[in-house]
Amino acid sequence: MALIPEDVLEQLRCSIDLKAEIEMATGRVFKKTGAGWVTNCISPDHEDKNPSFQVFHKDGKDICHCHSCGFGGDGLSNDVKSALYSNEPFPALISRLGKQYGVHVPDTRKPMSDADKKKWAQKKQLTDCLASATDIYGGALKSSPEAMAYFKSRGINDESIAKFKLGYATDGWQFLNDKLKSTYSNDVLKKAGLIKENDKGNKWDFFRERYMLPIRDEKGRTISFGGRIPEGRGKAAKYINGPESPVYDKKTVLYGLHESLISKDRVDSYVVVEGYMDVIAAHQHGHPNHVGPCGTALTQTQINKLFKYADAVTLAFDGDAAGHNAAWKSCNTFIPTLPAGKTLNVVFLPDGEDSASMLLADPAGYDKLLRHPTALTRYYFDRLLAEKSANSVEGLAGLKKEASLLVSQIQDADLKALFESELNDRFNLKSSVVGSAAELSVYRKQLTNKHESLLKGASLDARQVSACIAANPILALAMPQQLHDAFDKKSRQPSLSSDDSAHLLTFVYKAAILACKCDKPVHAVTKTAEKYLLKYLEIKGSDYSASAQAETISRYVTDALKSEQSLKKTVEQSPKDIYESCQPS
Repeated sequence: MALIPEDVLEQLRCSIDLKAEIEMATGRVFKKTGAGWVTNCISPDHEDKNPSFQVFHKDGKDICHCHSCGFGGDGLSNDVKSALYSNEPFPALISRLGKQYGVHVPDTRKPMSDADKKKWAQKKQLTDCLASATDIYGGALKSSPEAMAYFKSRGINDESIAKFKLGYATDGWQFLNDKLKSTYSNDVLKKAGLIKENDKGNKWDFFRERYMLPIRDEKGRTISFGGRIPEGRGKAAKYINGPESPVYDKKTVLYGLHESLISKDRVDSYVVVEGYMDVIAAHQHGHPNHVGPCGTALTQTQINKLFKYADAVTLAFDGDAAGHNAAWKSCNTFIPTLPAGKTLNVVFLPDGEDSASMLLADPAGYDKLLRHPTALTRYYFDRLLAEKSANSVEGLAGLKKEASLLVSQIQDADLKALFESELNDRFNLKSSVVGSAAELSVYRKQLTNKHESLLKGASLDARQVSACIAANPILALAMPQQLHDAFDKKSRQPSLSSDDSAHLLTFVYKAAILACKCDKPVHAVTKTAEKYLLKYLEIKGSDYSASAQAETISRYVTDALKSEQSLKKTVEQSPKDIYESCQPS
């Protein structure tokens, strides 16, 4: 029987999600703390009353350690095997884990084949060759003031150049080949993506006159390169990436992930940006949680890899049409497979900016942008209902059918149920607006001075509620009955008769619908009203849901705003402005 190659075991150690394995085998519940997770010790010989057992990531793999008894190790250590897999023979365990984590494990029931031996030896040769190329490119960068000046012009400092092992490929056709051909064969150099060869046997460097960015795996081994051409150098592609190889699968690799994993700073969420320079700039500005794909669209495998290390991932897109189209594609790709307990968000950069340029020009603005992402599921509904076809009953029916198809593909049962509930709430809400279009057209002609007079003569409480609804039309659309009940309480509206109260409610409700249809913010009191609503309701970042929030909103909508003097002054001085701001332009 052949031994399992150490390289296979090491690859498996780097792939095992140790926290998930412990949860599945022991039922332990972890608590996030610092750069890892903590729970009670899993050692059968330790009665751990105060959680002292930690799982964390180090050197490309998950490690566990009990700070009380010392029990622990990596996913294949003797301690972990005895605690989690004591009844499973080692070969069977490795075979099962290999299938679970996508690591090829050779059949150990027979001697290792020559083909397998060659395969593992080739991988070792390739990573050694690429490591040598990294050193050569790094040395060339130090010898090229022009190349060094480029990185400096992008705001990249010496520390980041060293951290990411940046380099430079000269314009020589044989620059790298001449330095490596005595150590590595043509076959190795070609498979590593470092040279090209034509039918006549002529060879030349794959990367020439390029600023070089090593692409590394989670253990920090160089597995390929990205190369950027200097400005004004012909019509060649701005960026090129090395070809895929036995050690480089671009669909699974994330640029900057290794640097993130070895960071001393706490990383509890990830941000995916587009370019290599975006990643480097983010790390340099104190954001070690930034990673990026290697010149391709983000894949499910890459998202799953990030969810192994964090519960939340934010996708950063350009703010133009192409960026929104990419975000929309992400909705349809990633929402169906979103795991339970994980969050996927989106943010959009200002027009003309990327993460690197914004970090240089407005780092505080960039930080603020990341602090207020939009959940991908919320973005999906916002974008869907912003379509022109959503302004007709027929169009809404088609959009709901499209959304229902996405719901049917969601794998997690809880997420599927919540998504379906949100789908119904959103479309019912939108339908109330669309269905009122004809009525509103007539109503606009019927708005008279009486409504203005009622609003001017209303009590402060009534005007505060009116201002709040004008600033947040979704409240009126979500809970008309609750609003009606609030207006009918004479303790809150002492200056209005029952009939007048109904008239005022009608005015505010219709004005709110009109404001919602206009899709424009109401400037008079939006910021203040929203600020206090969110503070009291503690629902920052979520939608106002009729089913979940109506009772809470109706209870606080007046009381929460009474103490705000600036709002009081605004409402007392300009009720007519509030009325006029609700009118379509």
